[in-house]
Amino acid sequence: MNVYDVVEALPAPPLREYVRCYHYARVDLGDAVIRKPLTARPEQMMQFNLAQPFAVVDRRSGAEASAPDVVIVGRQTRRNLDLRATGRLITLTVHFQPTGFYRLFHVPLRHVTDLTPDATDVVGVDVREVHERVVETPDDLWSMVAILERFLLTKVSDSRPLHPVQSAARSMLHGSAPVGLGTMAAQSQLSVRQFERVFLEQVGVAPQMFGRIARFARALQSKSDEPDRTWSEVVADAGYYDQMHFVRDCRAFGGDTPTALMRTWIDCRP
Repeated sequence: MNVYDVVEALPAPPLREYVRCYHYARVDLGDAVIRKPLTARPEQMMQFNLAQPFAVVDRRSGAEASAPDVVIVGRQTRRNLDLRATGRLITLTVHFQPTGFYRLFHVPLRHVTDLTPDATDVVGVDVREVHERVVETPDDLWSMVAILERFLLTKVSDSRPLHPVQSAARSMLHGSAPVGLGTMAAQSQLSVRQFERVFLEQVGVAPQMFGRIARFARALQSKSDEPDRTWSEVVADAGYYDQMHFVRDCRAFGGDTPTALMRTWIDCRP
């Protein structure tokens, strides 16, 4: 497998409260076939496929379907799908801030949790034209980002206002949120019930579940970044009480052991 290019780019300043980063990957697998699990993950993404599409494999039925040209990857709470790829892959992915997608597109995120729908069905047919224009410049990252940002900037003037749940969710991603739900609600100046309702609408999952998934992803990402560290060190830093607790989360969120998931981990840094 030859990896030609993997680049991360920051959004323009007016978009930074909505978009965390753009991730561009260009990979030539040749005749090799790889299969990677789509595990539980705290990220909300929109991915543009610019070359040969990968296949989406349903884990229960084994049914395969080609990924759409532009796919919305809702927050995942379990491993429902695997991704199968071969040949030449080029992708440009928008990684949103925790409430960024909701604020730009006014879509309650619980409607896309655990799903990977065609973006045209979620944000409208305009995204198809964006895809066509981006495909014309697959080797020029900054031109692609400029096309994409012109589209996103048209949504800013009608965006929903920033809500305190975004700060709470970002803190959870980095492991710095207060443990108690009541504390987070009070800091957001909401009752616990109001905080849970708004969090579910704007983030897509309940705050307790989001915190668990963020901790799981943080541990795997840390091990990916520093493979020489022991699992005991990694899981303790991620906020787990013990290693067996993490192993149970790996089974629940990834359907496999920590070591097996590590071999196929898809980068998901917060």
